[in-house]
Amino acid sequence: MTTPVAPSLDQTKPQLPPPSTGLHLKYVTLGRGKQNYTCSSSDASTAPVAIGAVATLFDASWIASSLPKLLDQVPPLLEQISLDNLTSAVRAVGISRETHGRDVAIGKHYFIDPTTPFFDFRISGLDDWAAAEKNASVNAPAPSSTVVNDVPTPDVAWLQLVAKDGVGIKEVYRIVTAGGSPPATCEGQASSLEVQYAAQYWFYG
Repeated sequence: MTTPVAPSLDQTKPQLPPPSTGLHLKYVTLGRGKQNYTCSSSDASTAPVAIGAVATLFDASWIASSLPKLLDQVPPLLEQISLDNLTSAVRAVGISRETHGRDVAIGKHYFIDPTTPFFDFRISGLDDWAAAEKNASVNAPAPSSTVVNDVPTPDVAWLQLVAKDGVGIKEVYRIVTAGGSPPATCEGQASSLEVQYAAQYWFYG
């Protein structure tokens, strides 16, 4: 089976830019975690402000190469799995295969400041990591059924990120998202919001 070299971007209009010439696909992962927001007040004139995210990255390269149509169906299912049961559920359904003595989780995603996403594969014995910044963004192609505090919300945007520092990783795509967006306003919301999400992450270096 041919290994994919680029993510499927044709679901969005406009599309994200393609990977830069000369880069090679290093990892295809499924991310599962939380997008974080704050509300300075609880009235309708205030919008939630993004303050980062945290997620676990599971190796999905074998799905991308062998069952690419299945890969696009996984994020909405993964978003429904409790974080407390995440690792055991991923093992049970075979989303990520344990290889070379590594655990099913091969990386972590978090923010080192409010605007700098960080991707770290060193937890699985790999050298690759990147501190990135957003290069392009498009709305998710279809509305989600996600509900946050009784308010329907869309899926979080699809992104192309570029590394401003790192080892081995130059560009990152976040696509096929499920959940992650806050309500449109802070009306009736707490001062801090954690919104569950899942997504595909494609890494190039």
